[in-house]
Amino acid sequence: LTGNFIQVGPDGGRTEGQFYLQKPGKVRFEYNPPSPIDVVADGNSVVVRDRKLATQDLYPLSHVVQSMRKTQQTSLYLERLGPFFVGRAIWQSAI
Repeated sequence: LTGNFIQVGPDGGRTEGQFYLQKPGKVRFEYNPPSPIDVVADGNSVVVRDRKLATQDLYPLSHVVQSMRKTQQTSLYLERLGPFFVGRAIWQSAI
């Protein structure tokens, strides 16, 4: 699945790009210039690439989820959702 996205920042600034979604849990966001950023997730980790600086930062997905939960916007959203599970099942009963 591919598509275009528009990200609106807190100051109202807009950044556009393309996303690519592949099962299971793989996603890539490529931001249009002038942004040099790509974000890639493989279900276990998130990589933030800076094309201009030729750098990349690797974060475990669990770290990203915990960091997101600390923001007011995300915490209010999660509170409205109620209890749920975020992660990967390592073992599942046949029942």
